[in-house]
Amino acid sequence: MTNRQESAAVLRWFRWVKKRGDAKDRSQVGWILEFEEVTNKQASAAVLCYFKGMKRMAEQGNAEAQYRVGQIFDVGRRGSVCVDDAEEVKWWRKAAEQGHLKAQLALGWTYYDVYEKGLIRPGYEAGVAEAVKWLRKAAEQGEAYEQKELGRMYCHGLGVPQDEEEAMKWYRKAAEQGDADAQFWVGCLSEDDVEKYAWLLLAKENGTDEEEYLSEEFSDLEERLTVEQGKKGQARAAELRRLIKERKENPKPSVESP
Repeated sequence: MTNRQESAAVLRWFRWVKKRGDAKDRSQVGWILEFEEVTNKQASAAVLCYFKGMKRMAEQGNAEAQYRVGQIFDVGRRGSVCVDDAEEVKWWRKAAEQGHLKAQLALGWTYYDVYEKGLIRPGYEAGVAEAVKWLRKAAEQGEAYEQKELGRMYCHGLGVPQDEEEAMKWYRKAAEQGDADAQFWVGCLSEDDVEKYAWLLLAKENGTDEEEYLSEEFSDLEERLTVEQGKKGQARAAELRRLIKERKENPKPSVESP
């Protein structure tokens, strides 16, 4: 698409949305934000108009608009809007407090990135406590990756007090959604050898990234497993496999240990 065609596409879509005047429709024109290298004056003006309209919606309390305004301040747009960390976190927080999942993820991971890399960014001084707060909220909405990462934080004491029980809780939630790495860690933290074997089998089947450590765990476990325990572990793995599949198709409460 040429610069002129890009400009025309932006303007046509923007005018259509503006004419409709529907907040939902306006929030769906986020694809305009993908034009990161817009240099044409008309296109830049269209993006600026889009931003102003989105900001008005955000000020009226629209969570999706608040999230999108935060996005714009996060990356900026040449000739339209400058990067502004303080504005970014302000708008993402407003959306996150309304339960907007993407805003919670954006806040949580940006706070964590700032903490982990020792960065200095205006608006993010609260540190890792805020990262955990927002990642937890996303995890509570069922995000498997964030559930696994919370498990990792508690397991290794990364920004939070080390707590194996809390780590197991979050690892298990992710494992029950089929996350192979979480399944590996549930296996590692399980005290019952049959349960441990079952989860490690699933982690191997599903391609955990912890393959090197998985081999060590299997080696240690198989030295003490009886033939009967091995059979029970395989049966338990089959049961978990079935229950996890059913859960994906129709979400249910946590898979309980036998």
